[in-house]
Amino acid sequence: MSSIGKVLSILEIVMIFITFGPFLGPRALMYGAIVPIMASPAYEYYGYAPPSNFSTLDAIPLRWEGPVPVAAGNTFRPGWEINPIYGNYTKNYGYVDNGTCYLDIIGYNDSTKVEVFDISGLEPILLHSFTVNRMQLYNTTIPAKTFFKVVSDKPIAVMVGGGSAYDYGFDLFYPSTDGGYAGYEFIFMAIYNRGRTERAAPGATIHALEKAKVTVYDSKGSIIWEREMEANTTRQVSLLHRRVYRIVSTGRIIVGTWSQFTVKAVPAPLGGFKGTYFFVWQDAHTHGEPQWSALLIVNQERPSKVRVIDMSNGQTMIEKELASRSYWFLTSKEVDFVNKQVMVTSTNDVIVITGNVYSMNPIVTNMYADVTMVGIRPNDPTTLYVISRALAFSPKATARVTVGASSITIPKGRYVELPKGLITVVSNATLIVELISQPAVTFPSSGESRPLPVLALPQWGTYLLTPEAVELTYPKPKVTTGFDVTLFGAIGVIVIIVAVVMIWKRPWRRSK
Repeated sequence: MSSIGKVLSILEIVMIFITFGPFLGPRALMYGAIVPIMASPAYEYYGYAPPSNFSTLDAIPLRWEGPVPVAAGNTFRPGWEINPIYGNYTKNYGYVDNGTCYLDIIGYNDSTKVEVFDISGLEPILLHSFTVNRMQLYNTTIPAKTFFKVVSDKPIAVMVGGGSAYDYGFDLFYPSTDGGYAGYEFIFMAIYNRGRTERAAPGATIHALEKAKVTVYDSKGSIIWEREMEANTTRQVSLLHRRVYRIVSTGRIIVGTWSQFTVKAVPAPLGGFKGTYFFVWQDAHTHGEPQWSALLIVNQERPSKVRVIDMSNGQTMIEKELASRSYWFLTSKEVDFVNKQVMVTSTNDVIVITGNVYSMNPIVTNMYADVTMVGIRPNDPTTLYVISRALAFSPKATARVTVGASSITIPKGRYVELPKGLITVVSNATLIVELISQPAVTFPSSGESRPLPVLALPQWGTYLLTPEAVELTYPKPKVTTGFDVTLFGAIGVIVIIVAVVMIWKRPWRRSK
């Protein structure tokens, strides 16, 4: 370009800002001048960073030798102590309710542009801007109590977590590269699962929805694990904490980490979080008193018969009839579903939440402190149980939302807090909902219940959702050999047909 051309281009840009600057406002003008507008299409990930009871910046990272950490227990920089009364992590016995959380970005493609915005105020504020490559982990932090948005020009994996999550681990499901949770390829940062106190549990659980050959690669592209799996079988593989992996499968699979002291929504095999069957393996939740494993099953619009089935023999362990828009809170004291691979089936749509509960007061509002994400599809009534808080984000359009008798408007790119308890949400636009479980009491080893002076999460974390992931649906799995979950529905139909035939054959029913 000639020097005259360059001058003209600069003059054109100046004229644009002079013309439109007054309408944009000073902050928007500043960002328009400094931050380039991300090219379309853009992928957006929304979330909120709840307060943790210590900052991740004050933690000493663990050293790893193989699949286990060298340092045992919690290791902190000088000044951090374990409060002898409450058992929480404190700094010089002063309870901390702010601090920071980790934001981990993993690239699916090279040269992916990423921006992180604070959206707590009326105008977004740019916090971070960077580029991430395929199989690369980029780590930064988010201040506590911040509503934020991550925007990228290509799909990425985004995980947020805080407290001692990097040490203890937590439940989570890894997103596949298609955005959902039941795909053929997964690129993610693994979270280590400490599991039971008497042993170190593997870092990931792979459940095959279809017959598949599953291959796990490390960040250098070397194969570290490879197996042939039949449909609806589960295998575990050891993965190192906070390392990037790639899993490729010839059939659809679900990949997750089952850990202790957590609460998570279980993805539906056919997409989203509402469905008629789910797979649960609570093995790593086994740690005895004062906690029990728990399932929170939230029924949707139509009455359902819900069963918890032992997949080793196909036997129903426990079942219950649920009314429309009701819930069932089930603990491992009522039926021992721990150490077993179980399937939750229902005759109509439900949402399944898995986690722990304090045994001294095993009620749904005492489920362990954690964060999980669910999605609400447009014009699809969705019933949720809000344990402590629910924050609804509307990423694609201005949402007209009804919650019971109340009407709420969520502008595009904004958020609102939903009511607590059992609620039914209807929205004309896709919503991302962050559910926070934050019990108001703690249970020290003495067994005495004490109120927490400050509500903050000791450990938590989750991968974030995109609206595309919420709207994604999968075809019915192809099952040619192995355990076929579709037979449970077929068996119900067969039973009905047989019953009708038997009644018809009775002499007193036939016409003379």
